[in-house]
Amino acid sequence: MVKWQAHNIEEGRHPQSGRKARHCTICDQYWTGRVGVECPGVPVLHTYSEQYGTKTQLARDRLYPPDEEQPDAAYRVKNAPYYGWLYDRSKAIARPLTSGQIAGNRKREETIRQRYGCRFCSTRYTKQHYVHFQHGTCGTCRDRIRAWNDLLASCQKLKAEDTFVVQVETEEPRSLVKWGSLPALTLTSVEVWPLSVETPAITAETPLKDAYGMLHFYLDSSGLPLLFASAVDQEVVYRWLYPDWNFWENFHFKDFHVLRFSHDLAYPLPEQKDWRVFSDRHDYYQPNAAAGYYRELNDLFGLGMQDPLVPTHVIRQIVLTLADRDPIAFP
Repeated sequence: MVKWQAHNIEEGRHPQSGRKARHCTICDQYWTGRVGVECPGVPVLHTYSEQYGTKTQLARDRLYPPDEEQPDAAYRVKNAPYYGWLYDRSKAIARPLTSGQIAGNRKREETIRQRYGCRFCSTRYTKQHYVHFQHGTCGTCRDRIRAWNDLLASCQKLKAEDTFVVQVETEEPRSLVKWGSLPALTLTSVEVWPLSVETPAITAETPLKDAYGMLHFYLDSSGLPLLFASAVDQEVVYRWLYPDWNFWENFHFKDFHVLRFSHDLAYPLPEQKDWRVFSDRHDYYQPNAAAGYYRELNDLFGLGMQDPLVPTHVIRQIVLTLADRDPIAFP
């Protein structure tokens, strides 16, 4: 039981306001008026301290005070007895879980997950929320699985068609997404990489007039599709190859592809029953958005590519990596 004491009062000044006040040397409290509470016999803390914790806070860390009736500090509360009790963590007794308790907790968690949890994340449902779960999968994971499987199907189709990936360089900086009409951009070089080989079919040193003829051959005669890193690059090359054709009406437009990623794209982590979410926080309309965007994609898919990142190389590696993966089985 806490032993209440009489305050040991001395005259002094309040450390914050500087006003004259009475100070208890035992509990370290100050009063400028009448003293209306008893002295708990231990220091009363006015701010949070890592050294002390309540009985509940210590129990979360499997720490237990040697004597609950003898607190080491206190804090003020509104209702009687007007104090909450704190215990010194360094004096607390540690009682770690036994191997049997750890095994039992794991078994209980797994049972709860199988009965009430999502198969792909840590979300759990209650009976009133059962409508949001289908086949043991929450709504968020259903949407992510559909987007992921669609992305895999797109990559597999691009690989099967032996798509050529096109890297574009312009004198002016360009954004990933245009706003309104395409600004005036001066094309300086075009590099083309087939997905099936490791060497480029058209290098950056190839003169533009030669690259122009080779790309027309790929499109007009061979019917090979092209893949671009962004919609801006797609339109820049299109207007260079077909300056007199409407962007949406030319039948060759169907051979100009862009690998698009949904705003809620997430990479599945089956061993952790979790997702690595794409942090889509870039302003795609800014000219400098590309560097951060492709760095995020490199991290998301775990490509391990080093800076400086070339957009075409990142997109090409994503297609080749995902094309060999099986979709997530989902009813």
